[in-house]
Amino acid sequence: MKKYFLTFCALLATALTFTSCLSTSNSENVYTATLGSAECFARVYDMETQETITTQGASYSFKFNFTDGTIQPEIANLQLAPNFGGLTFKLPPMTLVLDTKKGFYTCSGQNLTPVNAQGTYVFDKFSFKSIPNRAYNNLAQPVYCVEFTLNNRYQVSVYQKNNFYFGTTKAMSEDGSSNESNEDVAYNVSIDPNTNKAVLRVYNGKFAPTMGPETFGVKDLPVEFSRNGFLIRTDKAYSIYDTSNKDVEGWSMNNLIISAVNGTGANVSFKCVLGEKGTYIVNASLEYLIYKENNNTNKPKN
Repeated sequence: MKKYFLTFCALLATALTFTSCLSTSNSENVYTATLGSAECFARVYDMETQETITTQGASYSFKFNFTDGTIQPEIANLQLAPNFGGLTFKLPPMTLVLDTKKGFYTCSGQNLTPVNAQGTYVFDKFSFKSIPNRAYNNLAQPVYCVEFTLNNRYQVSVYQKNNFYFGTTKAMSEDGSSNESNEDVAYNVSIDPNTNKAVLRVYNGKFAPTMGPETFGVKDLPVEFSRNGFLIRTDKAYSIYDTSNKDVEGWSMNNLIISAVNGTGANVSFKCVLGEKGTYIVNASLEYLIYKENNNTNKPKN
């Protein structure tokens, strides 16, 4: 499996992989990344009614100005309540901060007045973290973490439907005869907000020193949401399906827990029965990139 490192310079260079590139007459380095309406959904908590709803249809774009060192977010077709939607906001530019260790571009602000708002709207808090240029298996897998509070009433958390995680996976055979630890396994959680169900896909699963990598998944997992993450917890045994979407006879997964926090990562644990390959207890501590503490570099798996 090919591995590569992202440093500060590489992050700037790969900004060209953003959704679109904008050039200006004064040679500013300006790029725009977009989180489309088909790629995300939002959980909106109304602090007045204490009700939470799931909304879809909004899109988010982020104008990165590397000359000025700013990020300017725009939000289109935002819905805050069943009969309160279609809102569009353009926020003022905020200072761009680059976390060279974990690969995030970030910005945040308080008491922000949209530059195009019709009516009285104030973003009491706004927080954004992104790795817009992340890729896995030569496919774009960007990360967008967006949270904000509007008019001191609506708390909005934006969730991506497709979530990739990387990190250290530790596995032990059920009989205790083998142990394995590696950074080669990748995890994808795809969420359907219409059904509150998810699919877990495990890529390059290697749970014993002599085991070859396996890619497989489980479907119809129940999802619970918090303000800034989600939880999947089930004792049920699920059939495992392969890369051709067919059940693998004699393979199953149970005791599955996925605890995810937006902008941080996820912890995953499960027991998997893989036929003649063995039965394993798996635990993984995951983030959006694999990074090294001692040299301030990070490496997505590709």
